[in-house]
Amino acid sequence: MKPKRIELEGFTAYRKHTVIEFEDADFFAIVGATGSGKSSIIDAMIFALYGSVPRFDDQKLVQPVISQGKIEARVCCHFALDGSNYSVTRIVRRSASDRGKASTKEARLEANGDVIASGAPEVTQAIIDRIGLTFDQFTRCVVLPQGAFARFLHDRPKARQDLLNQLLGLGLYERLAARAREEAGIARARAETFQTQVEALAPYTVAREQKAEACSKAVAALADRFRIERASIEDMAQQAADLKQAADNDHADRTVLADVAVPPDVAASANRRKALLAEQRSASAELECARGALDTAKRRRDDLGELAPLVKWRELLKQLAEKRSREVPERLRFEQATEAVARNDAARAALIEKREKLGDIEGLLRLQGLLRQLAASRKEAEQAAAQQAAAEQDLTEARVAREKADEKMQALGDVDSLSGLRELLVQLQAKRDRLTGSVAHLGEARARAEEARHELKEAEQAEEETREVLERLKADHHAHELRLGLRPGEPCPVCEQEVTSPPAAQPPRGLQDTEGKLTSATQRRADAADTYAGAAADATAAEQMHASLVGEIDDIQRQTATSELSSPAAVDARIGAAKSARIEAGQAGNLYASAQSFLTATEKRQQDLQRGKTELEQQLAEGWTGQPPSEPEIDEWIRSIRKADAELAEASAVHAREREELAGVETRHAALTKDIETLEERTKGSPAPAEVDAEIEMIQNIEAELGRIREEQDRAADRLDQCARTADELAEEEEVLWQQLDALRVRVIRHAPPDPDRQVGVRSSWDAMTVWAGEKAAELQERIDRARGEAAAVATQRQERLTAFLTGLAQLDVEIDTDRIPVREADIGDVLAASEEKARTEFATIRSKRQERETLETQFDDARSREVVAGRLGKLLGAASFQRWRLAGAFEQLVGSASRWLRELSSTAYSLTHTSQLGFEVIDHANADERRPVRTLSGGETFLASLSLALALADQVADLAETGAARLESMFLDEGFGSLDPEALDDVATALEELGSTGRTLGIITHVPTLAARVPVQFRVTKDASTARVERVAS
Repeated sequence: MKPKRIELEGFTAYRKHTVIEFEDADFFAIVGATGSGKSSIIDAMIFALYGSVPRFDDQKLVQPVISQGKIEARVCCHFALDGSNYSVTRIVRRSASDRGKASTKEARLEANGDVIASGAPEVTQAIIDRIGLTFDQFTRCVVLPQGAFARFLHDRPKARQDLLNQLLGLGLYERLAARAREEAGIARARAETFQTQVEALAPYTVAREQKAEACSKAVAALADRFRIERASIEDMAQQAADLKQAADNDHADRTVLADVAVPPDVAASANRRKALLAEQRSASAELECARGALDTAKRRRDDLGELAPLVKWRELLKQLAEKRSREVPERLRFEQATEAVARNDAARAALIEKREKLGDIEGLLRLQGLLRQLAASRKEAEQAAAQQAAAEQDLTEARVAREKADEKMQALGDVDSLSGLRELLVQLQAKRDRLTGSVAHLGEARARAEEARHELKEAEQAEEETREVLERLKADHHAHELRLGLRPGEPCPVCEQEVTSPPAAQPPRGLQDTEGKLTSATQRRADAADTYAGAAADATAAEQMHASLVGEIDDIQRQTATSELSSPAAVDARIGAAKSARIEAGQAGNLYASAQSFLTATEKRQQDLQRGKTELEQQLAEGWTGQPPSEPEIDEWIRSIRKADAELAEASAVHAREREELAGVETRHAALTKDIETLEERTKGSPAPAEVDAEIEMIQNIEAELGRIREEQDRAADRLDQCARTADELAEEEEVLWQQLDALRVRVIRHAPPDPDRQVGVRSSWDAMTVWAGEKAAELQERIDRARGEAAAVATQRQERLTAFLTGLAQLDVEIDTDRIPVREADIGDVLAASEEKARTEFATIRSKRQERETLETQFDDARSREVVAGRLGKLLGAASFQRWRLAGAFEQLVGSASRWLRELSSTAYSLTHTSQLGFEVIDHANADERRPVRTLSGGETFLASLSLALALADQVADLAETGAARLESMFLDEGFGSLDPEALDDVATALEELGSTGRTLGIITHVPTLAARVPVQFRVTKDASTARVERVAS
């Protein structure tokens, strides 16, 4: 696994989105001040891969990685593995209900852009499957974080053995042994299956195969003979079919001829034709009679002349008599109207003269208005002067009251500032109360966390002890199984010496009980881990809450230090007094503003009144010369003028109506006189009214007679039209009868029926067809009987030839369906082809089954051989001594490489060796090669020894590991360089440069400038108040 890029946001010190590019940085250093966020980069990579952070004792604890003030933390790590590009993303979010807890909101693993795992557990397992290391193993040999650099050096032998097994892939042999045992079981099952199949195929012998082959050949010969004779048999079938078809055709024609008869519509059509001829003769005679009477009436009407002039004279004479009766009254009304208009003209002239003497009313009204306005203006001026004096007094009093209220309000202080001070004091008291409870809660939370941590350590120790006991019991069981597989004379799979007599031994006991104890211990450890995680989170939250309260209290005390008021009650009293003073000041200010505004208004009104009074006096002087009349005199004068105006208006209205009436009467009389003159002129020379009426009556009688005669003529014409329509209908009916006859002739045309004759009529033609049909039907019956006899004889001969082939199949023991014996050549052909195919298939099946039995016998022998070989291989690879031997060899080679690195780094002062139990000891060459435990080394010496092991792992794992084991393509170191002297530091730097040039990714976190300067790429970490930042630079 080689990292390519890491993206962080909201993760520890990296509050803002940060991207760190590791592309082309095989050897790099992460540098920066203490607490700037250097180790958080490695923590972020491990968290993205495994969902845990090494610096936390509890792997489930994730809440502390979220930056202060952030809701969630997001990390994405891009890395390369086995030629593929991966990206793993994890997002952790605070709990909404409990701010001290958090959960993984999202986890996703992508390979080359495709999602291959989602969900926190699924992603973690996918990472383990691909990298080949668990979280603990990854932090022992790939990432060596702060506080865990020497874990592999000081680990228990069992943990060290598990890590080496994982790194070197030694579990491969256990899997191979299990696979060999599984293959032996599979081979055994296959052999049993093959044996059962061979027994099932026992009936398929060579003799049975030969008999089937002979039957197949005989059936094929019979089918070939049928194919040769089939054409002649099919000709016989066609001959019989032709005879039968001729008989069927004659029978169909005979049936048609036997049913021939004259249709009933033929006689009915003849009767209707006779009645139609009689009706046509009657209608024609009636029409001729009506036409003669019509000609006579028309000549009489022409002799009398036109009717319209007579009617017009009669109408004009009536109008002239009516207008002469209306002329006398109209002339009398005209004379009366003329006299009335003359009387009204005299009265109206007298009224106009009276009105002109009274004068103009508009001037009097203007004079009256000016006098009234002048009086009102003088009165308002007196009232305005009094109001102005009162307003000046109110303004003086309001000014004094406002000044006193302002002084009082300034002395008490601002209400808003006092309210803010009170809020701070209330918050201070509340937070002090909460601080008291927080101290107690913090102590309890720390005690619970410590108790839970102690319980977790005890549970882990108990689980580890139980697991070691179980491993020993499993090894004893493997040894017992190996002893059971030993046979005298065979080589031992461990020492390879010949077994003389298998050792007797009882199977070890207690394995099942120990497995149950391990399950209980594991559950206890998991429960304890959950309890510790909750207690640690509670303690962290309590500490954060306590620190937050202390800071908030200090901040409030600084804000309230300058105030003389120390309690909310004193502030409330001061606020009440300040509010009262502010209200009084407001009221006084309002009074002052009102008084000032009123005084300004009264002064302006006084000026406006004075200006208006002057203007009115000027208008009065201009509009009236001398002393003006009094107001009562003006009122009486105005009433007189208005009365005269009313009388004149009434007289003018009467005068207009009478004039209008006179004009109407005059117009009507003139029009009436003119109409009488016109009518007298138009009626000169006309006959008398009585003569006109007699002549008009005679003309109307003749015209009525003409209408009656035309109606009779129309009725006769309608009867003739109806006869024509009936004739068309009869023609259509007869055409249908002719078509029926033609259709009948078409059906029997091949027998030469008689031709129809339209000259003699449809009835005669139908009679001739009926006679011919009877004679022809008797002739056809004789032909039908003869054809059917010949067809039956041919069919019998054909059936005998077909049955002969079925008999041949029966003689060959070929099964056929006797209930459905075929009678057609195609059916016989299908039966023969099916029988031929069936015989051929049966022969092929028997031969195939015989060959399959021989193949199964060979496979049975092979399966038995594989069972023996796989069983022996499983016993050999499953031996515990083989695994211990392979692990011991790898461990010795690893310690040898680490010892060479340590001698080089310590200037030949130390080297490493190992114990029989996979433990480490240091050889002190400066002290007579004394062997002593590695825990006796100093801090700097321990760092060199741990670094030597890490370098040896990086060098040797690829050579020692089996195929499919973990590959250490990267290494990250996060402490210890500051404890080295300059000489040792130079040796370490040289070793790291050598390791960094091998193609692996090597990253270090250091505060030592001289070491960082020798690294080709540096990632410089800085931090300010908002976030941490990373800058990539070349050394």
